[in-house]
Amino acid sequence: MNKIIKHYYNMIEVVLAMGIIAVGMTSIMGLFPVGINASRDAVGYNTSVEMGSNLISYMRAYASRNPSNFDNLFSSSVSSSLSNSLMNSLTVSTIDSYSQTFVNELKLNASGNVILNSSTNFDKRATGVYQLHESSITTAGRKVYYLVKGPVDSSGDPTTWKHDFAAMAIVWKSQVASPVPGSNSATIADSSYSKLAGLNIELSWPLALNYEEREKQYFYIELKKPKFNLQD
Repeated sequence: MNKIIKHYYNMIEVVLAMGIIAVGMTSIMGLFPVGINASRDAVGYNTSVEMGSNLISYMRAYASRNPSNFDNLFSSSVSSSLSNSLMNSLTVSTIDSYSQTFVNELKLNASGNVILNSSTNFDKRATGVYQLHESSITTAGRKVYYLVKGPVDSSGDPTTWKHDFAAMAIVWKSQVASPVPGSNSATIADSSYSKLAGLNIELSWPLALNYEEREKQYFYIELKKPKFNLQD
């Protein structure tokens, strides 16, 4: 009869195997934060595109409603570049101050209602789109909008302090250049912004961070001044 000989792992083999497993698990665990951050950033950018589109829709509807709205949107108080807007009464510290005020008003008051819904600091322009209150708007204020995405009621007002996304938008205007046929050069279609203008938008988030530390997304649209008032 053949004799069965049992071979056991010795301690050195066990330690080596555990070491190999530990190295592999450490490498795998190190990938989790990278994956989580990448997923968070992807969600943020996707949501920023959605919110930027909402703001563009509001701007387009507002500008096309009547000629005076177009003139107001591209008034002299709106800067012609982002760098000018930051240097012309809209400093980084001002941006951070506006943002902190908006974040505070997304919280609940003693009655359990969202402060923003009865705010004296911000006006709702559309669902999820806010601007500084009319009486508070300055040269700087006309350049800044705040966007928020979360549960809302039938009037478009937030129903809870919990929200999916909140961002700040800075807008500035630019002249529209038209290509010259048969040439590599371009000509300005309307240097006075009286009939045609480009609208630039910078979205930055999250609001909990200082402006210079936020993620940023950029949008651009061209708007034409309407000839007539649209009826309600």
